[in-house]
Amino acid sequence: MGDQRCFSDTGFSAFLSEGRLMGTRCSCGELHLPPRALCPSCHGTDLAWEETGGDGRLVAITRMAMVSPSMARQGFGSENPLCVGVVALTAGPRVVGQVVEIDHLTPGTAVSVDWSRSCPEAGLVFMASGAGSDLTE
Repeated sequence: MGDQRCFSDTGFSAFLSEGRLMGTRCSCGELHLPPRALCPSCHGTDLAWEETGGDGRLVAITRMAMVSPSMARQGFGSENPLCVGVVALTAGPRVVGQVVEIDHLTPGTAVSVDWSRSCPEAGLVFMASGAGSDLTE
């Protein structure tokens, strides 16, 4: 039986709090993340929650030295840039999240969600996958 949480930021955040990365799968086959109540591909409303897993490949990365006051209070800035990347999840969708331990990361690097740092307040945090990771494109 599928989860009955509403397809919203609230439902998505609740799953993140549980250490689960969830998207919505439409009956037309499209998977969307963040979740949506209306499929942008077919405009259908026959959707169900689907766990996407947190593995993927880094597509792009940027370092932000000029940050908002709230990020500065968290210690980010010119001496400690906030690194943000686009990740193509193995399940298909692309997501944006913070990327940590970036000195050795380049586009194409296998990454996974760091659940010890990810939460609704911080969003998704990615780090390089462990050695021996077997991710395919």
